[in-house]
Amino acid sequence: MAKTFATLMDEIQSDLGDDTTTYTDAKVTIQLEKALRKISDLKPRVVQYTYELESRTGTATSTLSTWLVDTAAQFIVANDVGKVIYNTDDRTWAKVISNGANSTTQLNLSKDIMASGESYKMFNEKCWSNKQIYLGDIPDYVGENHGVIALEYKTLKDPRKYRTFKVEGDILTLDITSDPPDSSDSDADIEVFVWMERKHQVTQQTITTLYVDLGAGYSAGDTAILVDYDGGAVTGTIKAGTNFTIHETRGDYITTADATFSNNEVTLQIFPALQNDIADNKTVWLMKSSLDDILERLAVEIGASYCALALQANAVSIGGQNVYARYETKLAIALSELRSLTPLRTKRTWPKD
Repeated sequence: MAKTFATLMDEIQSDLGDDTTTYTDAKVTIQLEKALRKISDLKPRVVQYTYELESRTGTATSTLSTWLVDTAAQFIVANDVGKVIYNTDDRTWAKVISNGANSTTQLNLSKDIMASGESYKMFNEKCWSNKQIYLGDIPDYVGENHGVIALEYKTLKDPRKYRTFKVEGDILTLDITSDPPDSSDSDADIEVFVWMERKHQVTQQTITTLYVDLGAGYSAGDTAILVDYDGGAVTGTIKAGTNFTIHETRGDYITTADATFSNNEVTLQIFPALQNDIADNKTVWLMKSSLDDILERLAVEIGASYCALALQANAVSIGGQNVYARYETKLAIALSELRSLTPLRTKRTWPKD
């Protein structure tokens, strides 16, 4: 069973032979978080996410200032806010912005760029090509290329179709020859699997089971859900980057912003958008820890060593003159074992079609 942050702290304090008088919870928290960062740098967790390419095209059917109106379109309001509209006639750009009047046939734009009869292309948020996806919703990645180590498109084929890619800032571009199919088609093959290295998570939140709190439920494509806790009063903040799953819903999700409880409720901004409809009272499970047994042990050993070395005078007064050298050795052994677990990465060029 995964150990909580509090349990790891207790084990560090026990290793140091302290009853929290010297190595207080606050001091140990600092060093344990530092240890988790080191573990993440050398042995990050690998998470798969599902993205979709955006390749819709169309023609404006009427003129309305700062709006794109296309009666032939089927815009997806919840998903389309933040995406980019490119006017192919005037070579101008705008972003879809939130507006209560957005609908399946009209979207509010950040600039007045569309007139009746002019053609447009739609791209993913902050993108300029239909071969791109936006990675900015994952803030706690590790390493180069925004943490991306592998990519598959088109998905679940035999053999698997892994692809070469390029990452510039928060934007990933697939190295493929052909344009993807129009994403407005219901059977368009636009799904992309991305494997990304991320920092490890050990939650400091004591509550890890919540429930969807909306009588009407939520629809596929929604990017925020209200959840509540019915086991008593709860306070605190669910940090951005917290992983969670939802009962009877495909895939893992991540919170994209800090969310603070109020009246036992909290609204979670999530990525990716909901993969399917979810009903009221469905269970939401926050991830307790991404560490396996070996990494839990190393977190304690490294965290205890960091504590002893950071508070050298206290360590010597408690454990004697040799304690500093002992924890230096302990740290070196733990880091050596951790480095031995670091996966080797090789680069390969994959087919473009």
